[in-house]
Amino acid sequence: MRRGLWAVGLLALAGAGCFPISPDVNKKGEVLFCREEGVFAMTAGGKVSLVHKNGEGESVVWCRWSPDGTKVLYVSGGGGGGPMGGGGEKVVVAGADGSGARTVYTAGSNLGYALWSPKGDAISVGEMSQKAGATGQNMPVITVRDLDGKGLATLADTGYLHDWLPDGSGVVVFRALKKLEDGNHYLGAVMVLNRAGGVRPVVKACGDQNVWLDVSPDGARALFTALSAVGPKAELPLPGEDAESGLYLVALADGKLRKLSAEDPEFGLFSPDGRHILANNEDDLVLLDAATGKVARTLASEIATSTGGMGDSAQLYPAWGPDGSVYYWRQAAVHGKNGTALRLMRVKADGTGRRNVQVLMDVGVEKLVPGQ
Repeated sequence: MRRGLWAVGLLALAGAGCFPISPDVNKKGEVLFCREEGVFAMTAGGKVSLVHKNGEGESVVWCRWSPDGTKVLYVSGGGGGGPMGGGGEKVVVAGADGSGARTVYTAGSNLGYALWSPKGDAISVGEMSQKAGATGQNMPVITVRDLDGKGLATLADTGYLHDWLPDGSGVVVFRALKKLEDGNHYLGAVMVLNRAGGVRPVVKACGDQNVWLDVSPDGARALFTALSAVGPKAELPLPGEDAESGLYLVALADGKLRKLSAEDPEFGLFSPDGRHILANNEDDLVLLDAATGKVARTLASEIATSTGGMGDSAQLYPAWGPDGSVYYWRQAAVHGKNGTALRLMRVKADGTGRRNVQVLMDVGVEKLVPGQ
């Protein structure tokens, strides 16, 4: 389960590395986000504070609250930390106010994801392998390690994306086993990697290099995107030329599958109580009933799910707030018709109370770091 997703990386950082862009909201409703100026936190009332100011040549492309909200994790590159996108990015842990910062991991290759464990006693990272694996290509490796840098478990040939089981016993990942000749798609399996290094396949699936994954609050189910999926003992058919991605719900204990009602899905997020699922239905943001898999209501239209552009495009994902509100992205014209920028929006789960929170973030940052 993603309590509130990852840190906000705004337009200036949209093309840096492989990290997606999404808000991270703690239990107090405070939003953690990173920009070219550094790492910032914004209270539920709109007050912005500086957590970390970037040094000369430094870029922070990712940040997350610890589960209890007393610490932050951020990924920094440049400024002595190595070139962005070429290894040397550092995973740094600090207090909520930025104090006591220490590096807990330095990457040897591209990082694309980093998460706290649910108890805050370990981290997991997705890092590009420096050698070809089972698919004949360089694929990401998921590593679970404690805060002293000790490696606990590793799984190769995965995507960057993964999610922790709520009890902290392991992570759910997609492992690629074979690359298809046509397109950037892989035959593989959704698996559970436990902290001792053991691996348990759950279902077979065909997806791209970054299959979306989200675990339910009770740890019994997981959501994932794929072109096709079957139980662990069934034969996985090759997708046809017109195959489209679907959003699947799987029981982690027995691999029982259900395909949900979402067109062209990029993500699916369990609500904090596990009763609903936040997903995109093409460019609409919808709530699905977790019991039936059907659309319960539409929360927003014309949402943004990527920054666009060739090569530099980053995925944009929403997040749940602790009060059941939802944070999501829109591209809005800020100059004429074509001068667009990302806006972070907030809306209640019943579709009311829509608000542009991007302006609060921008004004707050300008007060702290003027003229940037």
